[in-house]
Amino acid sequence: MKIIQKLWFFSVFVTLVFLLNSCAPKTASYPPVERMKVLCFGDSITSGFKLRSPGSQSYPAQLQKMSRGKWKVSNLAVPGATTLKKGDLPIWKEKVFDVAMSSKPEAVVMMLGTNDTKNRNWSAISHFSEDYTELVKKMQALPSAPQVFICSVPPVITSDSSGITNKRALILTEKVRTIAETTGSHFIDITTPLAEAAYFFPDGIHPNARGAGVLAETIMDKIINL
Repeated sequence: MKIIQKLWFFSVFVTLVFLLNSCAPKTASYPPVERMKVLCFGDSITSGFKLRSPGSQSYPAQLQKMSRGKWKVSNLAVPGATTLKKGDLPIWKEKVFDVAMSSKPEAVVMMLGTNDTKNRNWSAISHFSEDYTELVKKMQALPSAPQVFICSVPPVITSDSSGITNKRALILTEKVRTIAETTGSHFIDITTPLAEAAYFFPDGIHPNARGAGVLAETIMDKIINL
C-alpha cells in the first residue's frame, strides 16, 4: 500500500511540474545588439602577409577577438598597394576600394605608405599628401560618417632591394601626421611600440603574430579612448 501511495504522490508531482512549466511565460528572444563596424584599409601588413594564419593572426583578426564580439572588423587590404595614384599598384583601382565606398562603417583604420617608399614610386612622392588627403576625405564622406584613424607608416627594420627604407617611412609618417591634423582624423603612432623590437619583424618589414597583436592593441586603445 505504501508503494502505491508513493507512486501516486510522484505522479501528481510530475503532473504539477509539467503544468507549471507549460504555463510559465516564454523567455523573450531579442535580436542581437548591432556591433560597431570597423573597416581596416591597407596593404600586406594589414592583410597578414607571411603569417601562418592571416584569418586569425592578422591585426584586424586580433582586433576582432579583442573586442569580444562588440566590433565587426573587416579586413580590406591588398598586398603591394600604394596610396599614390601614380604608384605601381594604386589602392584606388582595387576592388577593396569599391567595397569600402559601399560600406557603412563607424570607424575606418588606414595603414598605408610602406609601398610608396619603393624606388619605382618614390619619384611621384610629391603627390603623397594630396592623394592620402583625398582618400581620408572620401572615407569621412561615407554615409555612415565614420571616425577615421590613420596610422604612422610601419617601421622598416631591414631595407630591401625595392627601396623600402625606414628613413623614407619616417618621412611619410610626418606627412601622415600633418594629414591627420588638416583633415580632423585621428593619428595613431604605431612606430613607437614596434620600432625597437626587431623580433616582431622576421623579414624586416612584415610583423609576425606578436607584432600584429601589438598593432591591434595600439589601435584598440586609440579607438576606445577617444
